[in-house]
Amino acid sequence: MIPLLARLPADVPLGLYECPAPYRRLLSDDELKRCIDTGRFMMLKDVSCDLDTVKRRVALAQGSPLKVLNANAVTARDAMKAGSAGFDGVFTNFHPDLYKCLRERQPASICMWTTIGAIRKPKKNTGWTGDPSASRRSFLHSVIASPLMKVLVPEAQISADRQTLTFVLDWREQTVTCVVPRKCSEVFFWLPPDADDARTVRVFGDGFARIESVARRKLLAHPTPNMLLTRADFSNR
Repeated sequence: MIPLLARLPADVPLGLYECPAPYRRLLSDDELKRCIDTGRFMMLKDVSCDLDTVKRRVALAQGSPLKVLNANAVTARDAMKAGSAGFDGVFTNFHPDLYKCLRERQPASICMWTTIGAIRKPKKNTGWTGDPSASRRSFLHSVIASPLMKVLVPEAQISADRQTLTFVLDWREQTVTCVVPRKCSEVFFWLPPDADDARTVRVFGDGFARIESVARRKLLAHPTPNMLLTRADFSNR
């Protein structure tokens, strides 16, 4: 690394981006400390999806130019509270205003939006006034699931216009009502567009159960408290 740094202009700020899932090749504490000690690196995009790792890295970077940016939506709020300089995940392409609000005000209701990645009506006075259509689009690109979540209502309820499904989660002892576009089931769970209500609810329930199963298997393989499942993660298992 030192010979490479010597060839780069000294006034060029550098950043670090670890290899994310499915390979998840992370920097060791010693490797990160060597990078910090050069004084050349301004940021690390952390993809560990582990809050304890983020906290440890924030402590290692204390007093240096390097800032730790968490890339895991599930731990976004807690990481910011622990000293992470911000959020640098893919969801900032879809609803950046949510993360700006999360950093500036840290409301719990916005935290649940970013954690679950589903569509729900935010509580009043959260400070977020964005268009929820951005969040709908983000859900079509990625699914967030966590072993900490528990479905309280076993069968989703389909809306009168047949465009959304509603289910209830328990997340960290908080009850969260999620309203998910029917299109998600068509994209992720191969639901036929002309499926009747009974089949729609059944396919969604089976698909959500598979997501929970994958999350728990990933928890056993990589023991971290939160999991980020992308469409690639889901389809490859």
